[in-house]
Amino acid sequence: KEYNMYEITLTDSAGAHILPPLEIPLTRVYNEKMTTVEALSGNIYDEYIATKRAWSHTWRYLSKEEYDLLDEIYTRMKDEGTYPDVTISGEGVTNLTVKYTLGAKNIIDDCGMVEGVSIGLIETRQL
Repeated sequence: KEYNMYEITLTDSAGAHILPPLEIPLTRVYNEKMTTVEALSGNIYDEYIATKRAWSHTWRYLSKEEYDLLDEIYTRMKDEGTYPDVTISGEGVTNLTVKYTLGAKNIIDDCGMVEGVSIGLIETRQL
């Protein structure tokens, strides 16, 4: 197996699923919920209410089987009404609950190969 510092594992009711090997880049952003306050003195400061992390990744190409794994996880999330947990090696993230999004399925050949598949993982909690 080729070494890959970054590996994403999603865990749901069907178990732990290692996603296809990542390509560069794996993008992480911070979603900050804050309010900017202007005091009577005219000074401005920020009050941070919450900071959540979000990751996104796009694969150039996935086999039909690799895409089907992503789709099965997404379908279970929608059907069961529960978010999966993510572990991302190289990011220090272990069993973090995330909202999982899956982009368009662009089939490019008769074998079911899919091009440009994107996922999104947004830190949250179970409702």
